[in-house]
Amino acid sequence: MAFISGRLVADDFYDGLPWIIGLKRFAPEVLEKGLCLVFHPLSQGVVKNVSSQLAGRFEFTGSEKLLVHSIAALPEYRVRLRTNA
Repeated sequence: MAFISGRLVADDFYDGLPWIIGLKRFAPEVLEKGLCLVFHPLSQGVVKNVSSQLAGRFEFTGSEKLLVHSIAALPEYRVRLRTNA
């Protein structure tokens, strides 16, 4: 998930492809306040309710995987060409 000042501006479910966020629409705000990225690992396992009368609690049994190869801000430009045909 991507946040600016606590406001969710983009999210992505893992599909094996790079996550691309168009930041131009947030340019003034993101330059002033920054961008907060939050990642959650892929989980494979079971969540068990181990609550007692004193407290509600859940435990996760299994494995989690999170691997971030890189984070980069890359400019992207578009050009439309017309011919006089």
